[in-house]
Amino acid sequence: MAIGAAWQAYNLSGNSKNLLLDVIPLSLGIEMMGGIVDKIIERNSTIPASITKEFTTYADNQTGMKLRVTQGEREFAKDCRSLAEFEIKNIPPLKAGMARIAVTFQVDADGLLTVKAQEKLTGEIQEIIVKPSYGINDGDIRTMLIDSMKNSADDMKNRLLAETVSEINQSLEILEKDLVEYKNLISDAEKNLILEKTKSLKNLLNSTKNRDLIIAASKELEELAQEFVLNKINYSLTRFVKKSVDEL
Repeated sequence: MAIGAAWQAYNLSGNSKNLLLDVIPLSLGIEMMGGIVDKIIERNSTIPASITKEFTTYADNQTGMKLRVTQGEREFAKDCRSLAEFEIKNIPPLKAGMARIAVTFQVDADGLLTVKAQEKLTGEIQEIIVKPSYGINDGDIRTMLIDSMKNSADDMKNRLLAETVSEINQSLEILEKDLVEYKNLISDAEKNLILEKTKSLKNLLNSTKNRDLIIAASKELEELAQEFVLNKINYSLTRFVKKSVDEL
Protein backbone atom coordinates (compact mmCIF):
# COMPACT_ATOMS: atom_id res chain seq x y z
CA MET A 1 0.00 0.00 0.00
CA ALA A 2 2.78 2.43 1.00
CA ILE A 3 4.80 1.46 -2.08
CA GLY A 4 1.79 2.13 -4.31
CA ALA A 5 1.19 5.54 -2.74
CA ALA A 6 4.86 6.45 -3.09
CA TRP A 7 4.83 5.39 -6.75
CA GLN A 8 1.75 7.49 -7.44
CA ALA A 9 3.31 10.50 -5.72
CA TYR A 10 6.42 10.03 -7.83
CA ASN A 11 4.34 10.00 -11.01
CA LEU A 12 2.45 13.12 -10.00
CA SER A 13 5.64 14.97 -9.16
CA GLY A 14 6.59 15.11 -12.83
CA ASN A 15 9.87 13.26 -12.31
CA SER A 16 8.59 10.11 -13.98
CA LYS A 17 8.07 9.43 -17.66
CA ASN A 18 5.00 7.33 -16.79
CA LEU A 19 1.66 8.98 -17.51
CA LEU A 20 -1.35 8.26 -15.30
CA LEU A 21 -4.48 8.07 -17.41
CA ASP A 22 -8.11 7.71 -16.40
CA VAL A 23 -9.73 4.69 -17.98
CA ILE A 24 -13.28 3.42 -18.43
CA PRO A 25 -13.73 0.64 -15.83
CA LEU A 26 -16.60 -1.17 -17.58
CA SER A 27 -17.54 -1.41 -21.25
CA LEU A 28 -20.33 0.82 -22.57
CA GLY A 29 -22.66 -0.40 -25.31
CA ILE A 30 -26.20 -0.78 -26.60
CA GLU A 31 -28.68 -3.64 -26.68
CA MET A 32 -29.21 -5.31 -30.04
CA MET A 33 -31.83 -7.71 -31.43
CA GLY A 34 -31.99 -10.87 -29.37
CA GLY A 35 -30.94 -9.00 -26.22
CA ILE A 36 -27.21 -9.15 -26.99
CA VAL A 37 -24.89 -6.23 -26.28
CA ASP A 38 -22.74 -4.47 -28.86
CA LYS A 39 -19.90 -2.88 -26.90
CA ILE A 40 -19.14 0.57 -28.29
CA ILE A 41 -16.40 1.72 -25.89
CA GLU A 42 -14.44 -1.16 -24.42
CA ARG A 43 -13.32 -1.45 -20.82
CA ASN A 44 -9.93 0.13 -20.04
CA SER A 45 -10.23 2.65 -22.89
CA THR A 46 -8.60 5.92 -21.87
CA ILE A 47 -10.76 9.00 -21.45
CA PRO A 48 -11.71 11.25 -23.05
CA ALA A 49 -12.96 8.79 -25.67
CA SER A 50 -15.29 8.98 -28.66
CA ILE A 51 -16.37 6.12 -30.94
CA THR A 52 -19.03 6.01 -33.67
CA LYS A 53 -20.66 2.87 -35.05
CA GLU A 54 -23.29 2.55 -37.76
CA PHE A 55 -26.49 0.57 -37.32
CA THR A 56 -29.55 -0.09 -39.44
CA THR A 57 -33.20 -1.07 -39.20
CA TYR A 58 -34.38 -4.64 -38.64
CA ALA A 59 -37.86 -4.47 -40.21
CA ASP A 60 -39.30 -3.00 -43.42
CA ASN A 61 -40.75 0.52 -43.05
CA GLN A 62 -39.32 0.88 -39.55
CA THR A 63 -39.54 4.56 -38.58
CA GLY A 64 -38.11 4.43 -35.06
CA MET A 65 -35.33 2.75 -33.15
CA LYS A 66 -35.07 2.37 -29.37
CA LEU A 67 -31.57 2.48 -27.93
CA ARG A 68 -30.84 0.97 -24.53
CA VAL A 69 -27.44 2.01 -23.15
CA THR A 70 -25.66 -0.67 -21.14
CA GLN A 71 -22.61 -0.93 -18.89
CA GLY A 72 -20.76 -4.17 -18.21
CA GLU A 73 -18.83 -7.08 -19.68
CA ARG A 74 -21.59 -9.67 -20.08
CA GLU A 75 -22.89 -10.59 -23.54
CA PHE A 76 -26.58 -9.91 -22.79
CA ALA A 77 -28.20 -6.65 -21.74
CA LYS A 78 -30.17 -8.37 -18.96
CA ASP A 79 -26.88 -9.18 -17.22
CA CYS A 80 -25.47 -5.64 -17.54
CA ARG A 81 -26.37 -2.34 -15.92
CA SER A 82 -28.98 -0.36 -17.81
CA LEU A 83 -27.87 3.29 -17.90
CA ALA A 84 -30.52 4.88 -20.11
CA GLU A 85 -33.02 4.33 -22.90
CA PHE A 86 -34.12 6.69 -25.65
CA GLU A 87 -35.57 6.57 -29.16
CA ILE A 88 -34.64 8.10 -32.49
CA LYS A 89 -37.72 8.79 -34.61
CA ASN A 90 -38.57 9.93 -38.15
CA ILE A 91 -36.42 7.25 -39.81
CA PRO A 92 -37.42 7.04 -43.51
CA PRO A 93 -39.71 4.01 -44.10
CA LEU A 94 -37.25 1.95 -46.12
CA LYS A 95 -36.63 -1.75 -46.56
CA ALA A 96 -34.88 -3.47 -43.67
CA GLY A 97 -31.15 -2.77 -43.68
CA MET A 98 -31.35 0.33 -45.89
CA ALA A 99 -31.49 3.09 -43.25
CA ARG A 100 -28.23 4.25 -41.68
CA ILE A 101 -28.07 5.41 -38.07
CA ALA A 102 -24.73 6.63 -36.73
CA VAL A 103 -24.46 6.10 -32.97
CA THR A 104 -21.70 8.00 -31.16
CA PHE A 105 -20.53 7.28 -27.61
CA GLN A 106 -18.44 10.09 -26.15
CA VAL A 107 -16.98 10.11 -22.63
CA ASP A 108 -15.49 13.43 -21.53
CA ALA A 109 -12.72 14.13 -19.00
CA ASP A 110 -15.31 14.33 -16.19
CA GLY A 111 -16.62 10.84 -16.98
CA LEU A 112 -19.92 11.99 -18.48
CA LEU A 113 -21.24 9.85 -21.33
CA THR A 114 -23.03 11.47 -24.24
CA VAL A 115 -24.85 9.10 -26.58
CA LYS A 116 -25.94 10.61 -29.91
CA ALA A 117 -27.90 8.84 -32.64
CA GLN A 118 -28.19 10.46 -36.08
CA GLU A 119 -30.15 9.14 -39.07
CA LYS A 120 -27.96 9.98 -42.05
CA LEU A 121 -30.64 10.61 -44.69
CA THR A 122 -32.86 13.00 -42.74
CA GLY A 123 -30.29 14.31 -40.28
CA GLU A 124 -32.64 13.50 -37.38
CA ILE A 125 -30.67 13.56 -34.10
CA GLN A 126 -31.41 12.36 -30.59
CA GLU A 127 -28.96 12.42 -27.71
CA ILE A 128 -28.78 11.73 -24.01
CA ILE A 129 -26.19 12.42 -21.31
CA VAL A 130 -25.59 10.01 -18.41
CA LYS A 131 -22.98 9.48 -15.70
CA PRO A 132 -21.87 5.82 -15.83
CA SER A 133 -20.22 6.01 -12.38
CA TYR A 134 -23.44 7.05 -10.64
CA GLY A 135 -24.61 4.46 -8.11
CA ILE A 136 -21.65 2.10 -8.60
CA ASN A 137 -18.49 1.62 -6.54
CA ASP A 138 -15.23 -0.31 -6.84
CA GLY A 139 -16.76 -3.34 -5.13
CA ASP A 140 -19.64 -3.44 -7.64
CA ILE A 141 -17.19 -3.18 -10.53
CA ARG A 142 -15.08 -6.01 -9.12
CA THR A 143 -18.16 -8.20 -8.71
CA MET A 144 -19.31 -7.52 -12.28
CA LEU A 145 -15.87 -8.38 -13.66
CA ILE A 146 -15.71 -11.64 -11.69
CA ASP A 147 -19.22 -12.58 -12.88
CA SER A 148 -18.26 -11.92 -16.49
CA MET A 149 -15.23 -14.19 -16.22
CA LYS A 150 -17.19 -16.97 -14.53
CA ASN A 151 -19.92 -16.88 -17.17
CA SER A 152 -17.83 -16.08 -20.24
CA ALA A 153 -18.10 -19.51 -21.91
CA ASP A 154 -21.87 -19.85 -21.45
CA ASP A 155 -22.42 -16.21 -22.37
CA MET A 156 -20.56 -16.57 -25.67
CA LYS A 157 -22.38 -19.81 -26.50
CA ASN A 158 -25.74 -18.17 -25.86
CA ARG A 159 -24.73 -15.06 -27.79
CA LEU A 160 -23.84 -17.10 -30.88
CA LEU A 161 -27.21 -18.84 -30.62
CA ALA A 162 -29.08 -15.54 -30.28
CA GLU A 163 -27.25 -14.02 -33.26
CA THR A 164 -28.00 -17.09 -35.39
CA VAL A 165 -31.70 -17.05 -34.45
CA SER A 166 -32.00 -13.31 -35.21
CA GLU A 167 -30.30 -13.68 -38.60
CA ILE A 168 -32.46 -16.65 -39.59
CA ASN A 169 -35.68 -14.94 -38.47
CA GLN A 170 -34.81 -11.93 -40.62
CA SER A 171 -34.02 -14.17 -43.60
CA LEU A 172 -37.31 -16.03 -43.17
CA GLU A 173 -39.23 -12.77 -43.11
CA ILE A 174 -37.58 -11.63 -46.36
CA LEU A 175 -38.16 -15.01 -48.02
CA GLU A 176 -41.86 -15.06 -47.12
CA LYS A 177 -42.36 -11.55 -48.50
CA ASP A 178 -40.50 -12.44 -51.69
CA LEU A 179 -42.71 -15.50 -52.20
CA VAL A 180 -45.69 -13.15 -52.28
CA GLU A 181 -44.11 -10.36 -54.32
CA TYR A 182 -42.47 -12.64 -56.90
CA LYS A 183 -45.08 -15.40 -56.97
CA ASN A 184 -44.95 -15.54 -60.79
CA LEU A 185 -41.34 -16.76 -60.61
CA ILE A 186 -42.15 -20.01 -58.82
CA SER A 187 -44.61 -22.85 -59.23
CA ASP A 188 -47.21 -23.55 -56.58
CA ALA A 189 -45.65 -26.93 -55.86
CA GLU A 190 -42.18 -25.42 -55.27
CA LYS A 191 -43.67 -22.61 -53.20
CA ASN A 192 -45.52 -25.03 -50.96
CA LEU A 193 -42.37 -27.05 -50.38
CA ILE A 194 -40.49 -23.91 -49.32
CA LEU A 195 -43.31 -22.76 -47.04
CA GLU A 196 -43.47 -26.20 -45.43
CA LYS A 197 -39.71 -26.12 -44.77
CA THR A 198 -40.03 -22.56 -43.47
CA LYS A 199 -42.68 -23.64 -40.98
CA SER A 200 -40.51 -26.53 -39.79
CA LEU A 201 -37.54 -24.19 -39.28
CA LYS A 202 -39.66 -21.74 -37.28
CA ASN A 203 -40.83 -24.58 -35.03
CA LEU A 204 -37.21 -25.63 -34.55
CA LEU A 205 -36.18 -22.10 -33.58
CA ASN A 206 -38.80 -22.15 -30.84
CA SER A 207 -38.08 -25.63 -29.55
CA THR A 208 -34.30 -26.09 -29.39
CA LYS A 209 -31.09 -24.35 -28.35
CA ASN A 210 -28.96 -26.63 -30.49
CA ARG A 211 -27.26 -24.12 -32.80
CA ASP A 212 -25.75 -26.78 -35.06
CA LEU A 213 -29.18 -28.32 -35.63
CA ILE A 214 -30.66 -24.91 -36.44
CA ILE A 215 -27.86 -24.07 -38.89
CA ALA A 216 -28.25 -27.42 -40.64
CA ALA A 217 -32.00 -26.90 -41.08
CA SER A 218 -31.41 -23.36 -42.33
CA LYS A 219 -28.96 -24.61 -44.97
CA GLU A 220 -31.52 -27.15 -46.16
CA LEU A 221 -34.02 -24.35 -46.67
CA GLU A 222 -31.41 -22.22 -48.48
CA GLU A 223 -30.72 -25.07 -50.92
CA LEU A 224 -34.42 -25.61 -51.49
CA ALA A 225 -35.03 -21.90 -52.17
CA GLN A 226 -31.81 -21.29 -54.11
CA GLU A 227 -33.36 -21.42 -57.60
CA PHE A 228 -36.17 -19.08 -56.60
CA VAL A 229 -33.75 -16.59 -55.06
CA LEU A 230 -31.57 -16.62 -58.21
CA ASN A 231 -34.64 -16.09 -60.39
CA LYS A 232 -35.67 -13.16 -58.23
CA ILE A 233 -32.21 -11.59 -58.51
CA ASN A 234 -32.13 -12.02 -62.29
CA TYR A 235 -35.64 -10.61 -62.61
CA SER A 236 -34.76 -7.57 -60.48
CA LEU A 237 -31.56 -6.93 -62.45
CA THR A 238 -33.40 -7.18 -65.77
CA ARG A 239 -36.00 -4.65 -64.60
CA PHE A 240 -33.27 -2.31 -63.35
CA VAL A 241 -31.32 -2.45 -66.64
CA LYS A 242 -34.49 -1.90 -68.67
CA LYS A 243 -35.46 1.08 -66.55
CA SER A 244 -31.96 2.58 -66.88
CA VAL A 245 -32.05 2.18 -70.70
CA ASP A 246 -35.52 3.72 -70.92
CA GLU A 247 -34.31 6.76 -68.97
CA LEU A 248 -31.39 7.42 -71.36
